[in-house]
Amino acid sequence: MLENAQVVYWIDSGTLLGVYRAQQLVPWDYNVDIGVTAAGLDYLRSKDTEPLEVTEGYELTVFNSSLHEAGETSTAVPVRFVDTTLGFYANVFAFEESQGVFKDDVKSVTAADMEENVVGNGFLVETLVGPEPSEIWHRCVHCPMIQDVDDSITSKDFDVNTVTKQFRVPRDWLFPLRTCRVELFEVKCPAQTAPYLMYIFGNRFLTPELWD
Repeated sequence: MLENAQVVYWIDSGTLLGVYRAQQLVPWDYNVDIGVTAAGLDYLRSKDTEPLEVTEGYELTVFNSSLHEAGETSTAVPVRFVDTTLGFYANVFAFEESQGVFKDDVKSVTAADMEENVVGNGFLVETLVGPEPSEIWHRCVHCPMIQDVDDSITSKDFDVNTVTKQFRVPRDWLFPLRTCRVELFEVKCPAQTAPYLMYIFGNRFLTPELWD
């Protein structure tokens, strides 16, 4: 559907992890993670004042759209594509560009060529890309927490699932997109998949882990 609409997209997060490990979806995952650009989201919302044609048995919901129902979408997951028969669905995250300071132990393969942008001990000022901060990214290992934790909450009461984090990485980790294979299909993946996944899942991202 996205290809037919000429919307730039790529597989992301847990789906990207499965593809990187074994060229297939994570067996215990019941949804697909997809990223689009902000321009792609605008297109899905407006589409020249006509809704996108959706195959029978599927449902497209779009947040803040005059053409599509909102369903269970939000600012964090602005688009969702659902198989109404099986319940399988695709979460679509909208990535926006911004200028910012990036610091992390995870380095892209081009980091050594960016010395002129270093402003401190490992800090890089550059174009970053990422979706809306939300609780969805609470398991992201290197994502900074942007929600202040109430000092009155004890460690016993603290719920990591409610933590809001922001996933933003250097633009050249994502673009230009490259072709990768998911079983018998070819899809688009981030340009530098290894640091991208390491930023989300940590240094041991190649080791399968069952999350609750």
